[in-house]
Amino acid sequence: MSLEQLVHELHGLSRADKLRIVQLLVNDLAADDTTVLTNAQYEVWSPSDSGEAARILLQMLEEDQGARE
Repeated sequence: MSLEQLVHELHGLSRADKLRIVQLLVNDLAADDTTVLTNAQYEVWSPSDSGEAARILLQMLEEDQGARE
C-alpha cells in the first residue's frame, strides 16, 4: 500500500480510530527515542561545582573594582 493510499484510508476512519492511530504512532516514536537516549551518555558540567571558577571570577571582579577606584 502506498502512502497516498494509506492517507486516503486514514481520512475515512472515525475520530476515535484516528486518535488511536495517532497514539500508536506517538508511542512507537517515543519507544524509538528512549532506545537512542538510554544508550548514550552525556557529560554535564556546571560552574557552580567548580571552586577554581569561583576563585577566578572573584579575582576578576576585585581587579575590575580596583581599576574603577
